[in-house]
Amino acid sequence: MQLSKLFKRKPPDACLLTSSSFVSQGISLLSILILTKELASVETFGRFSAFLSVTAIVSSVSLLSLEKAIPNKQDDDLSHFAVQLIYILTVFCTISICIFYMFRFSFAEAATIQIFSNGIINLATHTNVRGKRIKSLSLGRILPNAIFFLYTAWFLKTGAEIGLNSLVNTYTASFTIAAVLYAIISFNNLKLRIQDLKISIIDTLISERKFISAFSASKLLNSASYQLPVIIIERFLSPAASAQYSLALRLGLGPVNLIGNAFSQIFHGQIAERQRNNEEIYPIFKGTSKSTFKYGLIAILLTALIIPTFITYIYGSQYDTTIAIILILSPLFYAIIAVAPLTSMLMVRREHKIEITNQLSFFLISILSFAIAAIYSDLVTGTVIFMILSCLRYSYIFYKLKQIVLLADTQRS
Repeated sequence: MQLSKLFKRKPPDACLLTSSSFVSQGISLLSILILTKELASVETFGRFSAFLSVTAIVSSVSLLSLEKAIPNKQDDDLSHFAVQLIYILTVFCTISICIFYMFRFSFAEAATIQIFSNGIINLATHTNVRGKRIKSLSLGRILPNAIFFLYTAWFLKTGAEIGLNSLVNTYTASFTIAAVLYAIISFNNLKLRIQDLKISIIDTLISERKFISAFSASKLLNSASYQLPVIIIERFLSPAASAQYSLALRLGLGPVNLIGNAFSQIFHGQIAERQRNNEEIYPIFKGTSKSTFKYGLIAILLTALIIPTFITYIYGSQYDTTIAIILILSPLFYAIIAVAPLTSMLMVRREHKIEITNQLSFFLISILSFAIAAIYSDLVTGTVIFMILSCLRYSYIFYKLKQIVLLADTQRS
């Protein structure tokens, strides 16, 4: 399957969403470059990265994955369900801030506001998915990073170095403003009333338990697998090491996510259509996998060549460890592009147990690798172990996916 043919089949709406993702990541990258180059020290950026990791992990389950049920709701049920989700989010954030206080987390208030804002943005996003409001979805992807970029540009203009407190508060304020604006745009057709809480929250949790059980554990494990290493490195090695690793992930995963999401959207739609029509799946799986393996290799080779040169040009020798980490993780980035888009098969075939098992294995690999890095104070060794074990995991996932596809076609015939 040629890449040009693949994208010709892609509908204009998907192109708009992909373009907005590209713009959003580009804006985010500019903000990070301004921060790391001009405004914040390496140590400040490392501690800020740890703050982002904490909020990302907690935010991944702030709505208990119930937002994924929104597209299936009838018009009469949507308003009261949205109010219930806001109530659940509020209770979740109340519990979160108590836990933050209990563990004396330095930015308990800011983290809680960030989690609440992320939850509102997530809720608004799925509301727009249900209404097929593609322009609103695109705006939602760009808005938070755009506001934060304006803040960083303003700080750059003043010429002052930004401290950790100011950085955290600025980021939280950016997402709070974005959440309010995005909610106004997304919920303008909904009549959100406190009376809609008359339906028991417990009854809703019971009736929607399949979404909670199917998606919450997987989302939490996936988020923790990427974010916990940043926290471990900042806590047990140094903030500077955390900054190096975090920047490597941001620069390396940027192109990976863009390419992977493009393939994933198309593959998911094609597989779902074939499943509905009881048609053979393997030809699509084979063609898409050839494309992801081929174009993924080209993308990673370019990434390995361009990004280290770019980092050296921008930072000099300040972020040499970041270059080493990107080069070490390049095989993993390739495996993600090659295999991750194909995992849409698990959702189409409702293989939730396999999905959770895959995420659990990734989580354990992440914890093991960076625990070793912390024990021996060697970030590079931990990263190498993480790369090798993760690549082996993706190899097994590809083998398992192929088995699932062949079994599905056998059952069809």
